[in-house]
This record gives sequence, structure tokens and C-alpha cells, in this order.
Amino acid sequence: MDWYFLDSCSLLNLAASGRLAQIAKTLELRFSVIPKVYPNESQFVHQRDGRVRLEAVALDLSDVVQAGIIHIEADLTPAELELYLEFIDPDNKNRIDDGEAMTAASAIHRKAGLVTDDRKARRVILERVPTMQIISSMGLVRMWAEKNGIARPELIEVFENIEICARYTIGKRDAEFDWYKKITEG
Repeated sequence: MDWYFLDSCSLLNLAASGRLAQIAKTLELRFSVIPKVYPNESQFVHQRDGRVRLEAVALDLSDVVQAGIIHIEADLTPAELELYLEFIDPDNKNRIDDGEAMTAASAIHRKAGLVTDDRKARRVILERVPTMQIISSMGLVRMWAEKNGIARPELIEVFENIEICARYTIGKRDAEFDWYKKITEG
């Protein structure tokens, strides 16, 4: 699969990594986002000075949109809207958040993959569509790093960018956690 929809968290993580365009080019991927994700939910990333988080700045994806790396999709189709409503139904114990639900509905109906770091969303979506291609933002970072032979210092910088600028910490149950710990603990 070479086409993936990004939810808000994965978009922020990849943008904050400072390597979004490199990851897409190396892995020969194209990404899509729905308007709910960008520009509505994913508006800011933080700057940093060393390990210190500084003020938030507007997320500007104009370069990667113009380069065709990220495409901002049209609003949901009627079929996507119906699936989205099923995902967010308050009576559904497997309800998922709004942005993930919209993104998943679009990815499913448009036959694309999904990048999400939300464990519950991955579980619920795979229960509904077992063949859905889902990967985490750290999974993409790992694929990029391994394909390019990225050295440990650069990977540490990428991890810190994601942690500090996107405010994301990889969870112990993430498929990439052991790889991440191996890199960070040297």
C-alpha cells in the first residue's frame, strides 16, 4: 500500500519529527488528511530549545501539500458519513474519537491505509475491516530509519522532536516500543 490517511496525532508526530517529506519520499508514500484533521484539529506544534518545550507555532504544511506529499481530501461522502456515525455512536461501547472516526471512514471507503497511534481506534477498525492496512507514526519512522540506515543520533533527535514538539510519548504496548527503547538506551 502506498496511500495512507493520517489522523491528527500521526500528522502532528510526523510533522514534528522534521522528517515528514523524507519519510514519504523514502517509503514512496502519499498521505491524505481530511479537513477535520488539517487544518481544524492539527493546528499547532511546539518549538524546542534542547529538551525545553517552547511556544506553540502554527502547523504549516504548505510545502508538503504543494509537493503532493499530503493531499487535503474533500469532505466525507454520504457512505463515509454513515460509517463515521457508526464509529462515534454514543451507544456503541467501541466508540472512537471524532477525528479518528472520520479519518478511518475515509480511508476505508477510498481503499487507502491508515496511520494512527490510537490503540482503541486500531482495534475497533480492525474488528470492522480486518484487512485494513494500519500503521503507527513510529512504525513509519522505523521503516524510514531502517531503509536509510539512519544513525542513532539522528533517530534520537527525531524521537525528541516528536516527544517535545508534538507532545507524544510512545506507549509500552506500541509495536515499536522495544525498538524505540533499544535506540534510546543505546
